[in-house]
Amino acid sequence: MNIFKRLISFLLVLMMFFLNFPFVSNAVAFYFSIFNDATASRWAISELTQAYNYGLTYPDIMGKFQQPITREEFCVIVVKLYTKLTNKTVVAGATPFSDTSNPEIVKAYQLGIVNGTGGGKFSPTLSITRQEIATMIYRALSKAYPALPTINKNDFPFRDKEKIASWALTSMMFAFQNGIMKGTSVDTIDPLSNTTREQGIILVKRTYENFRTSINATLQILPTPAPTSESEKFRNLDFNALINAPVYDTKLTLYIANDSTKPLSIPTASSGTKSGSLYTKADDGALIDMSGNKQRYFYADYGTLTPYAIVVQVSKAPFVGFKTNWNNPPALVYTTTISPAKKEFVIDFSKFVEAFPILIINTTPKTESAQVYYVRAVPVDKNMNCIGDPGEGLRVLYGKPSLGNQKLSQITVNGKPSLIKTSFELWTTQRDGDITCNGEFPNKLQHLSEVGFDCENPNDTARWFQFKNFPEDTTKIVLEISSKPFDVNDAVDNPAGLVYSSSYIPPIPAVACTGTGNSVSVKFHNFASASSTLKPGDSISYYVRAVAYSKSALAGSLDYALSDVIKVNYYKQKDITFFIPKTINVPTYIPSVKIIHYEPVQWQDPNWAHYYVVYRNPHWNEVNFEVTNGVDTLHPYMYYFENDPSMTPDRYEKEILSKWLAVGDGIQVWDRPKDESFWGQLWDGIVSFFKSLINVIAQLTNWVSQAYANLKSGLINFVVSSLPGIPDGWRDSLKKALTALVDYGLASLGIPPELPNFDALEKDGLDYLAKETLTEAGVPATDMTVDLVEKTAKGIGDNLAASANSATPNPLNCSFLKVNPMYLYRPAYMDIKITNNYDKPSQPGKLNIDVQWEWHEWNSDGGSITLSSPLSTFANGCPDAALQEGVDYRNHFLNGLKNGYPYFPVYYPIFEPVRGISIPALKPHESTTVRIYFKEYVGKNYPFAPNGATVNWDDFANLYGMVGNVGPSQFKVYTNGFTLPNLPKTYCDEKTHTIYTYVYDATTTSDSFIGVPKNAH
Repeated sequence: MNIFKRLISFLLVLMMFFLNFPFVSNAVAFYFSIFNDATASRWAISELTQAYNYGLTYPDIMGKFQQPITREEFCVIVVKLYTKLTNKTVVAGATPFSDTSNPEIVKAYQLGIVNGTGGGKFSPTLSITRQEIATMIYRALSKAYPALPTINKNDFPFRDKEKIASWALTSMMFAFQNGIMKGTSVDTIDPLSNTTREQGIILVKRTYENFRTSINATLQILPTPAPTSESEKFRNLDFNALINAPVYDTKLTLYIANDSTKPLSIPTASSGTKSGSLYTKADDGALIDMSGNKQRYFYADYGTLTPYAIVVQVSKAPFVGFKTNWNNPPALVYTTTISPAKKEFVIDFSKFVEAFPILIINTTPKTESAQVYYVRAVPVDKNMNCIGDPGEGLRVLYGKPSLGNQKLSQITVNGKPSLIKTSFELWTTQRDGDITCNGEFPNKLQHLSEVGFDCENPNDTARWFQFKNFPEDTTKIVLEISSKPFDVNDAVDNPAGLVYSSSYIPPIPAVACTGTGNSVSVKFHNFASASSTLKPGDSISYYVRAVAYSKSALAGSLDYALSDVIKVNYYKQKDITFFIPKTINVPTYIPSVKIIHYEPVQWQDPNWAHYYVVYRNPHWNEVNFEVTNGVDTLHPYMYYFENDPSMTPDRYEKEILSKWLAVGDGIQVWDRPKDESFWGQLWDGIVSFFKSLINVIAQLTNWVSQAYANLKSGLINFVVSSLPGIPDGWRDSLKKALTALVDYGLASLGIPPELPNFDALEKDGLDYLAKETLTEAGVPATDMTVDLVEKTAKGIGDNLAASANSATPNPLNCSFLKVNPMYLYRPAYMDIKITNNYDKPSQPGKLNIDVQWEWHEWNSDGGSITLSSPLSTFANGCPDAALQEGVDYRNHFLNGLKNGYPYFPVYYPIFEPVRGISIPALKPHESTTVRIYFKEYVGKNYPFAPNGATVNWDDFANLYGMVGNVGPSQFKVYTNGFTLPNLPKTYCDEKTHTIYTYVYDATTTSDSFIGVPKNAH
């Protein structure tokens, strides 16, 4: 939609591509002008280069980066640190050591940075420990800045601090509290281990950046403007640099078979998808039926790439598509490595589904709800490094197919296409007993609407039924018999009064003679009242129909067609006595659902990367640039200290910084100032930041991954420290449930693993998260006290906020700035109220959502739908070409997207279907609200059309209502996954002549509305 922006993004990608490959001659020359060899870690190259540019290194240590740095080597660079910070020259005197005459070591001795190892020796070749490094840095800073920040002795959470020498303890605390040295784990700092050359150089570089007085840059604080309108933001989106849809450099395309059998051919662009198993790359394009074959074929297409191996991964959580920690993703349930020669392979879901039940702790079966898994195949080299980006993989459903929609057939009325409900015929024999085609009195199949069955027939007597003219794509036919007429409001697969149900896979061979195929027999004695319970003349009516199921356009669902109904009178000869049917409702304790609110997408502002907010109070040594409001100027700490020696770091923070950079203040950073020199050293860094937004999005994604890891550890600690009163039997289960909440619970609610504002997205749903976590931990609803729920909700909320309490990547590299969420993308969401209307605790279950547009070419008023497509050719003065482009786009939208799917109804999903959101157990008459976020359905073909065209942003814009006019869409919420009680059998009361039939008061609950997705509801 923005060709110029896409062209620039493409050129930037090409630039990064060539810069990242060492065989490009200029890149090689640049690399080896700084480094002596290629031993630097990839993550360290940029920081080592910056240290070199700062003048904090020297040639002898710019190689062999993985060997420990020596006392002499570190002494040289720490003296350079002091010189750079103070701009003072130190002249070396006579050496006090017998084993070295290095003047830099002598300078360090004169400054009080080193003392030697005893006996007049310095031991220059010994490796240096972390506590020695911290001490030398602290002494150098103390010499440069006498008024260093006060050390907080209570802020040092390491269990190995006893290993620190007494002379190094203050230095280690200072290094930790000022961001110079971090722990080697959550609770260890490892003071006695050695440090590599690259680590030592980077520690000095980071110290310099934290404590330098200024970088000769001045920023102007500007009022933060209000974001532009959503339609304006959408029109200006760069679709190659979306936070919600990162562009990955994947080298492999993964396909999955849409059926349980092996496809006859590898993926192709050909049409003809009416039957048979085919490969698809669509999310939710396959459902592994838990009651059938749990093995599924996959196909890995990597073109001309020659990988060493392919790593296959299956997870319960969405994959982060970038390389960071790709080989250890959260919620991984299965992984294997296969040969690249084996492009076609099988995954047996039974290997890990049984080990990871639908509920983490509570193993009560939820047989009617689909689970969501994520599968990807990653090409690797011989060192098992990922080639390209691993990507997000495919979303696959596992479980029992849910009920879709009644099939429709297209007819022509007044020259225009119209849709009617698809139906087929149910035939039966003229009388009881087997089918016979010959003889004097044949018992042939006929199209009858009412027949009888004598209850005094022998017990093995059957009545035959035949399925006629059912839809050709039918995969299963179910014969249903009910003791009451079928009601349109009943569940198709579980109607009220159901007494018999049997499934069949067509085609069914003929049983007697030609024309008797697809016939089945029913022995009424197996479920009807015994002959002895009926008096002569009594008659009971039964109603028989068939339901033909076929693959649906809805993910994980089956559409259906209904046959006509045959009434069977089950009688005993003589006078007729009519029985009165009476239905008794059996409570299922299934909660109701109600859509409270729908909020459309908040699109990212085109300039989102320029807007930041101060999320915490900055420290004295973090402001190394000047800030102006056009009248006054904020300077770094040393400016004030040099003019007023009584100005301490604490005073600077409280009296000056707090007024200039208060929490919540907005900051704008731009890469195109009027005067480039105005920015000094900051210019190059800011320009490079904004020129590689694709890399910035990758950095943001990695930041979120780390924040999720922090969230997980924080929640586990919360269980231990903040809920001391809960029984021990619940504690371990609650830890596991909270871990699962982070691994895939938030993602299942639609909170993507790459959004930097994830902590704010679920602040309104903490009550739901708390109740669901306690339910998953096996805590009964009756034991969920208000205090326990509130404590759990507060703990989740506090840890969500704390986990994200760190700086996001920003062009100033400031640790107190985060991207301003007001300008960030926020997904569309729906608030759903779940209520227990019973006097007993409700059942836990699953919640599902579909937002979809029903395919149609004509609106209800008879007018054609209108579509909007790019008109670049028209803009260039080619109206004929623009007209043809419009025709082509209309054909793409109406036919290309559903290519090979000739059935009706057809639904285009606007957002990815939501499946299997956990519903917690609720107390009687209790309610909770859950907020579900949606992900736009873009970048893949629809699940029902393996050979359909890929859905693009133009298609989404039309369906969403941002452009064109295709009409409204359906928003539907429904529940499933409940464990239903056993129903008593139907029986006849001879005294009252009443047939008692037991039915569920509900097997599912739902709510829906019709609206345009771009509008709130």
